[in-house]
Amino acid sequence: MPRARRKKSTPNYVRAITEAYRLSGHTGTAQPPIPRGQIPSTTYEVLGTKLGRRMNNLAAKDTKHRVGEQEAAALINAGITLREHGDGTRSIDPTTPKTSQLNKQIKDYTNALIVIEAYGLPGHTGTAQPPIPHGQIPNTTYEVLGTKLGQRMNDLAAKDTKSRVGPQEAAALINAGITLHQHNDGTRSIHPTTPRASQLEKQITDYANANVVIEAYGLPGHTGTAQPPILHGHLPNTTYEVLGTKLGQRMNDLARKETKSRVGPQEAAALINAGITLRQHNDGTTSIDPTTPRASQLDKQITDYANANVVIEAYQLPGHTGTAQPPIPRGHLPSQTYEVLGTKLGKRMHHLAAKDTDSRVGPQEATALINAGITLRAHSDGTWSIHPDVDRLHPRREPRAAQNATTGPAVTETATTDPSTQPTLDNPYAGTAWAYLPELHQNHTPSPQPAIPTHTTANSTSTHRNR
Repeated sequence: MPRARRKKSTPNYVRAITEAYRLSGHTGTAQPPIPRGQIPSTTYEVLGTKLGRRMNNLAAKDTKHRVGEQEAAALINAGITLREHGDGTRSIDPTTPKTSQLNKQIKDYTNALIVIEAYGLPGHTGTAQPPIPHGQIPNTTYEVLGTKLGQRMNDLAAKDTKSRVGPQEAAALINAGITLHQHNDGTRSIHPTTPRASQLEKQITDYANANVVIEAYGLPGHTGTAQPPILHGHLPNTTYEVLGTKLGQRMNDLARKETKSRVGPQEAAALINAGITLRQHNDGTTSIDPTTPRASQLDKQITDYANANVVIEAYQLPGHTGTAQPPIPRGHLPSQTYEVLGTKLGKRMHHLAAKDTDSRVGPQEATALINAGITLRAHSDGTWSIHPDVDRLHPRREPRAAQNATTGPAVTETATTDPSTQPTLDNPYAGTAWAYLPELHQNHTPSPQPAIPTHTTANSTSTHRNR
């Protein structure tokens, strides 16, 4: 005998309403109650019954659904307004507010509160970081009270945005000086032309960068808190810092050929005042010209002049001050222990004369060594050191030789007159470097640069060589 078909059970909407709205007799097994007088969202379920779907169907304008007597009583107890039809049946009034509307209101209020905090408007609690400047949109990464306000406001300001502001949020934004954009459907978003706080931050950064340049180069308006100023027209070393800022690193980055770094208008003005040449890019932005001389070049020039001055004193060449001990004989290297003017000249010259030396002489030092009869050796890269075969003085003979020598032993090396074999001794920054060594400027005028003697072992007849 076939089994009788089981009749589909009808959902117990009265019990579901009782639980959903916490009416008298509820068991407390449901989620938090639905606010009285409001319809839950269509996805709302309670006790296995799709109450949200049924109530939204009952509230549709052209609904054919109807409520029974017990369900109607439960809905009235829950504050839901019913609509009576011509045949005496009832459904839910279509104007009954939805819970989703309440959620929007709550969200709108929350958004307004966040704006109030971010801009420090009346009623703020002061829990936010320093307020955003009025009339500007914060960066996309800006957060306040755990909310990504920056992301939301930038989304609202996008040209093709679909995001909209609620009435309370709109009022808060207007109080914060934010211009709103009205859409054809009456909704509003943030006007796309509203300035970003990032623009203000760029201006602040530009001003700070300019101030650092002013301090570093001692320009008008500097406070004098920095170390001695950088020479105008030169870039500082990459390690140079001033006011806690790595200015050297920044300026050298700006001067790279392929740099993507740029200077702002205030910083550009300060750099120009400091004698730094700027490079204009196709997009109208500027960086530092890659050919701008580095302060490290000036350091080398100053060191070169100092080394030349020591040689001039040691060999008592024209322009010496006479402050050194009796002169070293021309054409000879002093002993390694020889010092003059507090400089270990002997050690330096022996390093320069080593066969595998990496040390090199600068143009001014080269001139002084040539004038002292010291033969130089040319390297393949165009640099110069002292020829390894130059005669040395023995330490025990150094004082006597220094006292008895007048012009020193005869120089037997031949000098080349071929310009291609001479080092380039021209120094376009000599005047600049000279200003940093006033004592040299007063006591020594560089003499004409002679040809470079090329040491020829076969022609050397000196008998005074003591190693």
